[in-house]
Amino acid sequence: TDLTLALNGLWDGVRLRNLSEVAVPVIGSGFSGARQSHASLLLLLLLTYVSASNDRQVARKLRIIVAPDDFDWDSWSRAGKLLQGLGLQKV
Repeated sequence: TDLTLALNGLWDGVRLRNLSEVAVPVIGSGFSGARQSHASLLLLLLLTYVSASNDRQVARKLRIIVAPDDFDWDSWSRAGKLLQGLGLQKV
């Protein structure tokens, strides 16, 4: 819940600054000690962004930053399927 609250606060902050584009890392991985997998953190990031955007646009463009060592094709494939399911990504 702390991570969800932090992400919702992030989207509110982006809105307040009226940014058209935002770049964020997969928050919660690494030093924070989150117990979720990289894939679940990526999905949480996307879900909170989409949810916040449904209320009111957060930013026109979201760029997610991942270090090459943290890249996992499976995670990105799942994220793409989630976005497809939400009707936000073309096949």
